[in-house]
Amino acid sequence: MGIFENTILVKRKATAGQLVMSYLILFLCVVSIIGFVLTLQLLFVVLILITVLLWYLLRSSARVEYEYSYIEGRLSFARIRNKKHRKELANIEMEELILIAPADDPELNSYHRNTELIRKDYTSGEPDRSIYEAVYHGKNHVIDIRFEPDRNMLDMMAKKYGSKIKREHPMA
Repeated sequence: MGIFENTILVKRKATAGQLVMSYLILFLCVVSIIGFVLTLQLLFVVLILITVLLWYLLRSSARVEYEYSYIEGRLSFARIRNKKHRKELANIEMEELILIAPADDPELNSYHRNTELIRKDYTSGEPDRSIYEAVYHGKNHVIDIRFEPDRNMLDMMAKKYGSKIKREHPMA
């Protein structure tokens, strides 16, 4: 029997707040450049450097991808910032898994009502995507992770853990 492996990369959409801040900082940078050209004061050079640095930091923090990997009974989640910095977010052994289901599945309602449930969102933020939730037993809490698996990943998990994997109902 071969190893079941699947990895998916999902690019996170920048939030409206990040976009507004980015444009505001760019506007301040342009105003600082114009102020420097008109007055030749060093204060504007400092403002230019600060706004460029802030813009760079904001843009690099907005470039986020989530990586989902399923390898032989383990579902892993990682965040990749700026295509350089990778951070492990969660590792789920399928024995710890309670359920993977579409986000709108009624079976998840009992978990959503749990006030001690820890929720994580590792989705792209794009509309019209198939969002699933993985509910599992963490160290001290029940954890709910929202993510966007593809059909192949769901098929691989369902081969061995079919009772824990619910699928979207096909449209009639």
